[in-house]
This record gives sequence, structure tokens and C-alpha cells, in this order.
Amino acid sequence: MHLLVTTIASVTLTLMSFAATADTGERLPEPEQSELELRAIQHQQVLRLIDEQRFTQALGPAAEVVDSTRQIFGTDSPELIVPLLNLASIQRRTSNYESARENFSECVRLIDKHYGILDERLIRPLAGLADIYNLVGRHDLAALAYERALSVSHANKGFYNLDQVTLRDGLALSYQSLGDIDKANFHMKAQVYVHEYRFGEDSPKVIPSIYKVGAWYGKTGQPAEQLMAYRAAYKLGKTAEGDNDPDLIGTLRFVAQSYLEQPTASGANLKNLAERDINTNLVDKTDDQVSALEVRDGASSALKRAIKINEAQPEPDMLLQAELLTELADVYTLFSEARTANKYYRRAWDLFAEQPDAVRLLEDYFGSPRRIGELDIPRVYPDNAETRQRLAENPEDFGNGYISVRFNVTSTGGVKKLRVIEEYPAGVLTRKVKSGIRYARFRPVRVDRESVAVDGQTYRYEFRFDAGIRSEDNAGDDDFEPLPNPNKAAAPEEDLDLEAEELETFE
Repeated sequence: MHLLVTTIASVTLTLMSFAATADTGERLPEPEQSELELRAIQHQQVLRLIDEQRFTQALGPAAEVVDSTRQIFGTDSPELIVPLLNLASIQRRTSNYESARENFSECVRLIDKHYGILDERLIRPLAGLADIYNLVGRHDLAALAYERALSVSHANKGFYNLDQVTLRDGLALSYQSLGDIDKANFHMKAQVYVHEYRFGEDSPKVIPSIYKVGAWYGKTGQPAEQLMAYRAAYKLGKTAEGDNDPDLIGTLRFVAQSYLEQPTASGANLKNLAERDINTNLVDKTDDQVSALEVRDGASSALKRAIKINEAQPEPDMLLQAELLTELADVYTLFSEARTANKYYRRAWDLFAEQPDAVRLLEDYFGSPRRIGELDIPRVYPDNAETRQRLAENPEDFGNGYISVRFNVTSTGGVKKLRVIEEYPAGVLTRKVKSGIRYARFRPVRVDRESVAVDGQTYRYEFRFDAGIRSEDNAGDDDFEPLPNPNKAAAPEEDLDLEAEELETFE
């Protein structure tokens, strides 16, 4: 779900006819019929080139239409609006941003003059102008243009019209870039309210807008909100279509993945849960986060429910079943429950082996280690809000860093014999990267249904760093406390029953 870029379609690439409703004051001779016919031919040529997406070739003819319109109707005529709008749109597509900005602005001025400051025709050039401002980094001006377009939309089409959705997408991008995530979130959530108003709160037509918000939260690093959005989509789908609607399977997979993207599903939380130290599994957990135990139970419950729904279909999709079983096994691997994970991996292997392209599927899913969950490693150094804000505002002040490591993956998905093989700059994130990789979990390689260890895996981690800071004290890297043996837990592992477990974790 890819939601944030305002495309040229939000502006317009079609020609329309606007009849003037006000006297411009210019007294030009009546145009010759031949001039009008030539202009119409030029218009058609522009439309054809646009339809063929030949935007570079369309630039010349589009400019000629603007020039001929000025000669025929005058430099301040309303007939100029559409040719300018098309030319600006083409210029935006060909990255001629300054010229596009000037022509979108001239469209806005002409519409203001001839039709009024709340005329519906303002929406397209205002959106185009805002798009240009976002592209060139003037997000403050983009927000102003989008806000005005939104006001015009509300005045003409009502507060709950669906056409405002692309405007709110642009506003969310603008405010996110300005560091105002609350305003950005508001404009994404408002799209759900619009769909609820138009179709009803319980309508399945609302679900795509909830998906969209969930994807936004994931893209902007808001995992708790992402999880709530997908859970809401699941509940709505279940209410609207019934418990065993096959469309719920995709939603449940989103729910499970959202659980695994929670901050508590990484680092020391997994170490403590692997040791069955329930009292300390809430390391670094804030009030709005789910615990590591809740992550495990929520993700596994969602996938088990998806498996049951698939089984309830008249003709279950066995390839999908194998995929779901693999994802379920991944959850238990992440939380060092090797015995349960192995059980589901074997079931998945058997189903993959029954498919026509079994060799390819088994290689894709089990031929090499695949990392599960998120790494507990920052993307910027120093890792704090001030640094992240400076990176957004002045990226040229930051350098590109990397650390490459080599390690072995055990037959249960753990990491052993981790070594740094290359890094730049030296020592900046060494300890945190080594810690993050040590806590990481991988889907084990399997040969003939059985998991095997794999040596010599490499991983390159890239990050941004304050160019004024070249290193940190990384003493003690080699003394880092290793993870416990996941097969030597302090308490016996619970073997959860696929058929008996109820989906109560997030319902």
C-alpha cells in the first residue's frame, strides 16, 4: 500500500472547456476560424502524446497551445487556464519544477480572478502546486496549498467527499516532512472517517482505508498504531462478512506481522522470554507497548485463526496453508521455542513438497536462512530525537556508515560466532550492531524436512551518522554476554494445540 506521493493524476492531464463568465477588459478582434481550428489540432496532439506518456515530446506542443491561446484570447483570459494547467502538469512530469510552479500559480491567479476564490477548478492547480513544493523540499508551502485545496473541496463537494483523499495524502506527507506527525496522522485517519460516513461504519468498503492507515503507520515507524489499525480491519471484516470469510486471512497475516514489528519483539525482551523469565520480559516497555509475551501470543493466535479459516473453505488452498504454517513456525523460532517451531516447519515442508513446483518452493522457503522480526539497531548515530530531527532538516551534515558482519546460524535459528569483518566509521555502532545480530533469529535451513546449521552468513548494516562524530568507546565488545541456549529453558515449553486455541488475544 503505497500512499504518500501525489501523482500527476491528482492534478489533471485532461483538457476541459471553461466558458468565461467575466469580462476581462481586453478587446481583441474576433479570432479567425482557422486560428481556432489550428489550436484545436494542437490540443489533440497534446492529448495524444499525454495518453502515450510521451511527456518530453508533449512539452513543445503544450507550450504552443499556451502561446496561441494568448494570441487569440489575450494574456489575462480564462481560456488560458486549461492550457496552462496541462503545460504545468507535463513540466512536472519532466522534472521542470520551477516552470511548473509558475504555471500552476498562474492557473490559480486566473481562476481566482475570473471565477472566485472558492471555485472548484482551483483544486487541481493548488494540488499541483503543493506537489511541486513537496518535491523541492518546501513542505511548509506545500501544506498551505493543500490546506486551501482541501477547503475548496469541502466548500464545493461537502465535508465527507471522497475526492479529498488525495489531498489528505499530500498533507500527511507535508506534515510528516515538517516533523508534525500528529497532524500527518490526523489527515490519514480522516480518510477512514470519510469512508465510514459515506458507506457506514460497518461496511466492508471501509476496510481498504483502514489498510491504508495501517500501512502509513508501518512506513512512519508507529508499530503500536499499525497493529491497532490492522486489528480494527480484522474485526470489521469479521462483522461484515462472517467468521470464515477468506478475505480475513490476509488481514490476519497483517496483524501477525504487525505484532512482530513491535519494539518488544527484539533484543533483551526475547532473551528474557527465552529464559522463561516472565517477570523481566517487559524490559524497556512503555505503557503504550505490548509485551514480548503479548507479541508471541497475538502473532501465533492470528496465524492459527487464518489457518482455521483456510481449512474451513470448500477447497482449502494448500499452498497458502503451507505459507501460513511457515509463518507460524517463524513466530516460535523468534521466541526460541524450537520444538513447536519444528513441528509446524515439518507440516509446511510436507505441503510444499506436494506442489507442482515443489523444488523451487522448498528452495525459496528453506534453502537459506531468513531473518525473522526486526533488528534492535538504530538507523542513525547518535540515536536520539534531536539527531533524527537534524537528519531530516540537514541531511548533508550526515555521513553514510556501514558495518558488515559474519556469523553462523544454528539449526534452531540462533546466531553463533559473530565477527565484524568491515565497518565505517570504526566503532560508531559496533556494539549495538553486534548486540542486535546476536539477538536476531533466522528461519533455519532445512534438508529433507530436518533443520541444519549454516556457517559463514554475512550481513551488511547501513546507517547515517553525524559527520562531526567519528567514533565511540567500544571497549568490551568481545565480552558481550551471549544468549542462553534456547533448547535449555528453565521451564518446560508449552506445546500449543492448533485446534483448541481460541483467538482471544486481540478480539
